[in-house]
Amino acid sequence: MNKGGVGIGSASILLVFAVLSMTIFSVITLNTALMDRTKTNVWKQAVAAYYEADTLAESIVSEILAAEQIPSFVRGIDINNDIHDADGNVFSFCLPVSEQKELYVEIAIFAGFYETREWRLRDVGGWVVFDEGFDLWPGF
Repeated sequence: MNKGGVGIGSASILLVFAVLSMTIFSVITLNTALMDRTKTNVWKQAVAAYYEADTLAESIVSEILAAEQIPSFVRGIDINNDIHDADGNVFSFCLPVSEQKELYVEIAIFAGFYETREWRLRDVGGWVVFDEGFDLWPGF
């Protein structure tokens, strides 16, 4: 007697395939979630470092405005007076944010008030170029 239809073997193969597929997709989903968490933590640290430097910069500007004479450094940060304006009262300083970034602040002081000329992140390090050179074929 010959029975038609699906046997128990093909049902088992389908079940194993379904479980294996769900396991692979679960591992991929878990790996993606872990990578996203790592990127989020790095971003969170970068944002926290920026706002910490920004808060310190605001405090330094306040202390400069409150001082009777412009100090050469505030809270261990050098205040530069290298920039000359028509009034001669433009000052700048840099605060480290990370190994690659710093917060550059440039202000002009006018009668107790200040004008922000620059307040931005800028790169600290330069490009590293590995030029080992190689000999080209000189031709005929």
